[in-house]
Amino acid sequence: MTPAYIGDLHNLVLALCHLVLKEAEHRRERTEPDSTVLLAVAAHPGLSVGEVASIVRLTHSGAVRVVDRLEAAALVRRTKATDARAVALALTKAGQRAVHRMHEAQGGALDRRLACLSPSEARTLRGLLARMLEGAAESREQARRLCLDCDHAICRDRGCPVGGHLEGET
Repeated sequence: MTPAYIGDLHNLVLALCHLVLKEAEHRRERTEPDSTVLLAVAAHPGLSVGEVASIVRLTHSGAVRVVDRLEAAALVRRTKATDARAVALALTKAGQRAVHRMHEAQGGALDRRLACLSPSEARTLRGLLARMLEGAAESREQARRLCLDCDHAICRDRGCPVGGHLEGET
């Protein structure tokens, strides 16, 4: 028999997803998939267009078109990669500011929802979430996809609960 809290957890996940997406759509200056590619480049500087395509699940040609738009908007720049046949992608200062605004919007929406918790309850929730997220990713690519919207500065200090068990950075 399924525990009663499973339904509550399912509803909470859906409600939080809706809240974050609604806030992100309201505040984002770019449309999809441009915003998602921007977040991927922010999370993983130096990726090639092909790697970005894989993470955000676009065709290579689709990713090239998105990167072209982001480059034209001065949000992303192409740099030399270690492989002479590829380019590495990096955010410009304007791209960094755009990603910061996206993270602020999403964080603000969640902060407002979680304001009902006491500091003790918030610490307990953080520990429970970390435990539940441990090993959520079975591969580096899956970790990159799951952590796409993360503010990676948070995990630098405490370690990534999603992909920390995998070799290399998330």
